[in-house]
Amino acid sequence: MVIVLIRSCTERDQKYIVESHFRIYQEEYYFDDSFNIFISESIHNFMKNRNEEKENVWVIDSNGLLKGSIGIVKVSDDIAQLRWFLIEPDQRGRGLGKRLIQKAIEFSKDKNYKTIILWTNTSLYAARKLYESFGFNITEVKNSLLSNQEMVEEKWELKI
Repeated sequence: MVIVLIRSCTERDQKYIVESHFRIYQEEYYFDDSFNIFISESIHNFMKNRNEEKENVWVIDSNGLLKGSIGIVKVSDDIAQLRWFLIEPDQRGRGLGKRLIQKAIEFSKDKNYKTIILWTNTSLYAARKLYESFGFNITEVKNSLLSNQEMVEEKWELKI
C-alpha cells in the first residue's frame, strides 16, 4: 500500500527541493544552471530566516520518497507568496497538486493573510490551470530573462 503524506519540510528536505526543481525544469523547459543557483539561494535563505509563525514549506512523502513541494512565504502582514510548487512527473494527474495548493491556502487563511500571490511563466500550463481553478487571477505580466531564456512572467493573486 502506498501512503502519501503532506508534511512540513525539514532541513534535510531542502536538498530535494533544489534538486527536483533544477532536474525537472532542466528536462522539461531547458533551464540552465543559473536556475539551480536561484532555487538553491531562495530555499536556503528561507530555511535560515524562516518565520515559523507565518511561513512554511511542505513536501509530499510517498513511502519515504519525496514527490513534490510547495511553500508559503510572508511578503507582508496581509500578503503571502506561494513558492516552490512542484509535482514529480510520475505523480502528476493524481490530485496531489490540488492537495498541496489546498494546504497552502488553508495555512494562509489560518495565519490571517488576506491575499496570496505567486509568480509563474506562461509555459507552465498545468500549474496555471490549477491556479485558475482555485480562483487565482493574473494581475501583472512582464517579459523577463530567466535561465538565459526570454519568457513571459505572470503574477497571480488570490483574495482569501
